Amino acid sequence: MGFRRGAYAKIWAVEDKGKYSVCRMSISQRNKETDEYETIFNANFVRLVGLANEIIKREIDDGEDKVEFKGGLPVEILDCDVTNNYVKEKETEYTNYVVFDMIVRNNNSSNSSNTKTKTKSESKSTSKKAKAKPEPEEEVLSDDDFPF
Repeated sequence: MGFRRGAYAKIWAVEDKGKYSVCRMSISQRNKETDEYETIFNANFVRLVGLANEIIKREIDDGEDKVEFKGGLPVEILDCDVTNNYVKEKETEYTNYVVFDMIVRNNNSSNSSNTKTKTKSESKSTSKKAKAKPEPEEEVLSDDDFPF
């Protein structure tokens, strides 16, 4: 399981980098013996590019560089990639995680405690006019559809 297409994940924090975003993401799985959830994937530098970047920008307010999601923002990964890069001079191998497309699984009934914490100064956003965000289409999901 882990980081793959079709996996349900939670995004804990996002930093807008312009053409892409970088997020802190984790994936948990229920242990059938203990009935507890265990983290099976955790990465601090998952890139969101293309459609995934557009989707996450709709979830954060205009003008914010960094956002933290209390309780995590549940998403389903639709398209992703993992690459490795070995830097000979540093004798270090890096693993790069990229999400190209995803669906936000923000169910109002099960995720009512999900709030955003702003980490950028409010002074810039007060001088700009707020842009109207398009309302995402609501998808009705039961609590059984979420693995977390």
